[in-house]
Amino acid sequence: MSVYTRTYERVRFDSTSSIMYINIIGHFGTDLISNDSEVPMVLPIDVNGNVPTGTVLNTLLTRFVLDAVPDSYLDNKLALFRHSEVVNANTVFSSTTDIEEGETDTVAPPAGYSIPVVIIPDRIKESTNTFTRSIIAPVGGISGVPQLTPAYPADPLTRIGQSTYMLIHTLVNGGALHNVHHSRNPGPSYPTASLTSTLEGLVASEYIISEYPNVYNQPNIVNLVSANGINQYQHFYYVDHEPLEIPVAYARAWFKYEV
Repeated sequence: MSVYTRTYERVRFDSTSSIMYINIIGHFGTDLISNDSEVPMVLPIDVNGNVPTGTVLNTLLTRFVLDAVPDSYLDNKLALFRHSEVVNANTVFSSTTDIEEGETDTVAPPAGYSIPVVIIPDRIKESTNTFTRSIIAPVGGISGVPQLTPAYPADPLTRIGQSTYMLIHTLVNGGALHNVHHSRNPGPSYPTASLTSTLEGLVASEYIISEYPNVYNQPNIVNLVSANGINQYQHFYYVDHEPLEIPVAYARAWFKYEV
């Protein structure tokens, strides 16, 4: 007999594809260990174009839930619940190409006055992996001291008040992104991308304003400054830049003032 209990909720039904979307919740005793949203189940259709209902549908859903969330799946979820994460993850990290969260970046910073940044491409504006508009966020280093360092934080989306670097917004327009990369071993050369337009000429997309409420160059930036303290908006910048290929969620680089 399974040591797990499963419950489900019917969320919605797509009549054009005969797909029922259901939420499946798994428990070990009183501990919630899994919560899978909108799992698709294709319902069978008879010759008259009808799908099962009532008791027959309940039986099909019960069987589907057992198949979709088997004991082996919940065994993994229980282990993660008990340990929070994979204990020997570092061993696996070393076999992947990309720099994982928590790993030290091995790409050396460029010479000169540089600030480590992450680049989060605007995937709404552009549909390929080559971008000319992104969010850049200064990260890592020693509080208040923008100096050379290869260090990056575990969380690429560092929030307001946590970033230890700040850019001088009046000089950002004349800057460039150096040693842009996302892989641990990207090769012998790294792209450089200069910023190509003034920050004052850009208006951030609504989804960017929602995700990064203190992004520089919002229409209500004055109100944000007064509400969150002087210069708090300087942690995130919505910028145009020369084309960069970023096939993953974010890239890393060093920002240099080019003025």
